[in-house]
Amino acid sequence: MSEAIILERFAYMPDRTLGRLFLPGSEMGALAVLENPWLQNQPFVSCVPEGEYALKWHKSPRFGMDLPMLVSVPDRSFILMHVGNRPTDTQGCMLIGTSFTERWDLSQSADAMERLLSYLKGFCGGLVIRSVRAEL
Repeated sequence: MSEAIILERFAYMPDRTLGRLFLPGSEMGALAVLENPWLQNQPFVSCVPEGEYALKWHKSPRFGMDLPMLVSVPDRSFILMHVGNRPTDTQGCMLIGTSFTERWDLSQSADAMERLLSYLKGFCGGLVIRSVRAEL
């Protein structure tokens, strides 16, 4: 993959997975990402397996706009990056925020999504997902 945004997951919790999304060349800093917990890649309830994925635009009827979608996730489809603040706001997609709250929900999701969509205009790379160790 020639150019990639990087999702570094730092916490796998019973009800959620937390990470930071790094956008190469951007001065906005990392964005916060909240996903479902790891449940063996089961559709609608699990976070995405670690690996490299292409991104493409998907016209989302639910959100009424074009959103980034991960391509070629084994046994899964229509995994979007979209707004949301807590695990109940996703069914296997990635939620984007500016930071985490004390309860590990996301804050300022709409603002973060606007920043991500602006960054991705003209972007022709993919997404790399990997785990890192961190103290909570």
